[in-house]
Formats: sequence, structure tokens, C-alpha cells
Amino acid sequence: MNEKPTLFSKITSLFAQYHFSGAFLLIGVVVVGMAAFLVLDIRTAMSEAELIYARSVRGLDLIGELQFQTQEARRSMTYALTTEDNDFQLSYVEQSRDADAQVARIMEEHRVLVSTPREIQASQTFERDWANYLSIRDEVINHVLAGNTDQGVQLDLAVGMGNFNAVSDDLHLIKTLYDDQAKSRLSDLAYTFNMSLLKVGIILILTL
Repeated sequence: MNEKPTLFSKITSLFAQYHFSGAFLLIGVVVVGMAAFLVLDIRTAMSEAELIYARSVRGLDLIGELQFQTQEARRSMTYALTTEDNDFQLSYVEQSRDADAQVARIMEEHRVLVSTPREIQASQTFERDWANYLSIRDEVINHVLAGNTDQGVQLDLAVGMGNFNAVSDDLHLIKTLYDDQAKSRLSDLAYTFNMSLLKVGIILILTL
């Protein structure tokens, strides 16, 4: 005949079942918690990547616009030096100053975007060199409008061209900084993604 389970055996059986279930419950809580942390980590990394991409694209767009408008200002002033027609001279001068206004507008947008010390320094250097170029450019324009085109050409060759080359170098440097920063941040993102994969492996091991 089968022996009836004693009270002690029933208690032992219940305790074993409870202990076994509790262990699985604890493992489940740990796995779910780590999975939630991992999802949050990945979402944070993706959000950072989106911000990096958006900032880099916007920064490069602004630098591209600055390069175009500064060249337009330079080109229009050069055209004014190559004609003796007063109407054309006035038209080219107006076009050059219109480009100046666009440069000023873009610089305002760019000041909000820069954040790192190197970007701030490079941006300030560009603005200083651009102001120096405009100062000489305006003197050249005054010579042209006064009928002293030869003096304007000499001043531009002596000082204006060098100042504009400095402006072009400044914009190239800023563009390089945006590229380098994007590469650095993307490298950090790759590290974060690899760490996330490692955490996935740890969770799978714990689950097993």
C-alpha cells in the first residue's frame, strides 16, 4: 500500500516548489530589468546619433552657404574692377553688398550651432577675417566709384586678395572640424553599440 504523505513531507514539497518558482521568478525579473536597461541604452545611443547627424548636416549646409556667398561678394567686386561702365559698376557693387547681407544672416545662424571651443575659436577667426576683408573691399569700392579703378586694383591685389584667402581657409577649417567631430561621435556610437551587443550576450547567458 502507498504510504500517505506526512505533514513534514507536504511542507518540504511546498517549500521546494516555492523555492524553485522563486528562483525562476528572480531570474525573470533580472532578465526583464536588464532587457529594459538595454533597450533604453540603445534608444539613447540612437537619439544621440540622430542629433549628431542633424547637427553635422546643418553645420555643413551653413558652411557651404557661407562659401558660396563670400565668393559671390568677392566675384561681384572683381567684376566692378573689370568694367568702366558706371551702371555696371553700381550693379556689381550692389550685388556684392547683397551677398554681405546674406553672409551676416548665415553667421547669426551659425553662432547658435557652434559648441566646442575649437569651433567657437574657428568661427570667431572667420568673422574677424571677414570683417577685415570687408573693410578693404569697401575701400576698393570707394576707389572704383570715384573713378580710381587702378588704385582699387592695386589695393585689392596688395591686401584684399590675401584677406579673402584667409576667409576661405577659415571656412575650410570649420568644415573640417564638423567632419572630424562627426567621425569621432560616430566612433563613440559604434563603441556603445558593441557594448549593447555584449549586454545582449550576458542576458542570454543569464537566461540560460
